[in-house]
Amino acid sequence: MTKRWFLFSLLCITACLPQPKSDVQKAKAELLIEGRVLHSSELLSGSTAIFIEQEPVAEAISADDGSFALTLDEDRLEALRLQYGLQDALLHLYFISENGNPESAVLNVLNIKNRGAMNLGDIQLQTEVPVEGRIVAQGTPAADARVRLGRKEIQTAADGTFSLTLPAQSATPLLVEKRGFVQTRGTWLPGNQLRDVELYSDLNPMGSIEAQPIPRNTSNQPISLSYSANGAARWIRFANNPDILNQGYIADAPWQDLRQPLQIMPAAATIYFQFADRDQKILGPVLSYTPTLLME
Repeated sequence: MTKRWFLFSLLCITACLPQPKSDVQKAKAELLIEGRVLHSSELLSGSTAIFIEQEPVAEAISADDGSFALTLDEDRLEALRLQYGLQDALLHLYFISENGNPESAVLNVLNIKNRGAMNLGDIQLQTEVPVEGRIVAQGTPAADARVRLGRKEIQTAADGTFSLTLPAQSATPLLVEKRGFVQTRGTWLPGNQLRDVELYSDLNPMGSIEAQPIPRNTSNQPISLSYSANGAARWIRFANNPDILNQGYIADAPWQDLRQPLQIMPAAATIYFQFADRDQKILGPVLSYTPTLLME
């Protein structure tokens, strides 16, 4: 009798246990991004489209009160990481007004490593202003080059020039492509002065970097770089001492993906850098760059 009672009790306990993991649908971790969009006049902004990088379809449209929310699951986040070749896990969010007014905003805040809720607070749209640039190659205007600033694209004219509108106070990712030349990426800093962007051919062994002059009173702040590299270059790393770059990987000089906008800290009079290919095999010698300070 005792044995029968034991077996009956064991059967009841087993029936109450959770189902095996193979029979349970595991919930995927998600990232919830929410906030509120405001016009440049600080009024609430409905019908603002929110895009991730160059994705063709808006992730969300703001409601009449300016609020928005979008959810990305594990599969979508991994797909974004692979598509945009992320190293620092940050993606751009673009906010584009659909109310007929040329207003927009750019944020580099979408960290795909995060999970749970991310509240961006109030996103202030900015009035777009005209900007002008010129694409040149060895001093010669480059016609029919494809220029992408943020989500906007344009072809250069016969004299290498282009013009479009950008949010007045945002740093905007820049991409320039032309057949016979290597892809050039950088960051278009706020301002509407005419700027030249240099293209390089594959004959250039490695590449070069440049940056806007920085005021003395902000010399301890990061500065954005524009750079060009040959077709084999995929990574770049920086150091204040050239001897560091002759060693293997170290924490103080990690490789950075050339497909992403770059910033450096002007912590020394001269900054040294080095290119590497897709497999992080070093291309050429250590090169140097000296930031230019504006005199006060």
